Amino acid sequence: MRGRKPKPTKLKALAGNPGERPLPANEPQPEPYDGPPPPELEPDALEFWLRMAPKLQAAGVLTEFDVDKFRGAAVVYGWWLKACREVNKTGSVVKTRDGNVIQNPWLAVANRHYDQWNKAMGDFGMSPADRARVSVEKPAVADALDELAARRVAGRAKAKAKSLAQAKRKAKAKPTEGQG
Repeated sequence: MRGRKPKPTKLKALAGNPGERPLPANEPQPEPYDGPPPPELEPDALEFWLRMAPKLQAAGVLTEFDVDKFRGAAVVYGWWLKACREVNKTGSVVKTRDGNVIQNPWLAVANRHYDQWNKAMGDFGMSPADRARVSVEKPAVADALDELAARRVAGRAKAKAKSLAQAKRKAKAKPTEGQG
C-alpha cells in the first residue's frame, strides 16, 4: 500500500468526517473491549492501562481487535518510564572508563521507546495532533434513552418474528388429519 496509512473510520466519524468522502460501509465493526487488563503487565504498564483504557473505551476506539496493540503500547510505556528513571539517576550524559563524555545509553533507549509508544497511541487518536482533530460529544440523556427505547422495540420485534417463524415451522411439521 502506498501513501499515508488510512485513518480509522471511527476516528474520521468522531472528527466529523472533515474530508467529506464517503465512509466505508463494510468495515469490520468489532465488539468494544471491556475486559480486564492483561495479567502480564508490569506495574507501570498496568497503571497506564488502568488510566487510559476507560478513556479509549468511552471514545469507542478500544475494541477486541485492538487489545494486543494497546497492550504493546502499555508495555512500551512501562519500558519508557524505566529508561527515564535511569536517565534521571545518572544524567543525560555519562563518562566512559576512558573519561570521555557521551550521551547516556539509557537516553537513546528512552527516546526509542517514546517514539514507539507515541506511534502506537497515534493509531488510537491520542497524539496531540489527532486529539486536536477529534471532537467527541457526550450523548445527551434523551439520546441515550431514545437509543435504549429503540433497542427494546427492535428486540421485541425480533422476538415476535422469531416466535412467528417457529409457529409456521410447527404448523408445516404437523401432519394434517385425514392423510395417511
